[in-house]
Amino acid sequence: MQNKLYGIFSSSEDPTQISLTVSSLIKGVGTFLITLAGLNIIPMVISTDQIQQVVDAVTACIGAGFTLYHGVQLVYGIFRKVLNAFYAPKATN
Repeated sequence: MQNKLYGIFSSSEDPTQISLTVSSLIKGVGTFLITLAGLNIIPMVISTDQIQQVVDAVTACIGAGFTLYHGVQLVYGIFRKVLNAFYAPKATN
């Protein structure tokens, strides 16, 4: 049995490919959104303020992600030290 390259999104026919259902869903949603934009239901005009807000939000998310990652590493390191202090084999002389 081959490893599924895309996990649950892998094709049942060929595990190295993405599922036809998933790819069709993504393409269908994309086409639907493009159609709505073409009919002016979704406005296609993007101001510089909106772009700046997106850049600011992405920057904040990246910073929060790094903070969370390092915080988890800190807690894991402390937990590992405590476990080693209590359960590490003691050197005998």
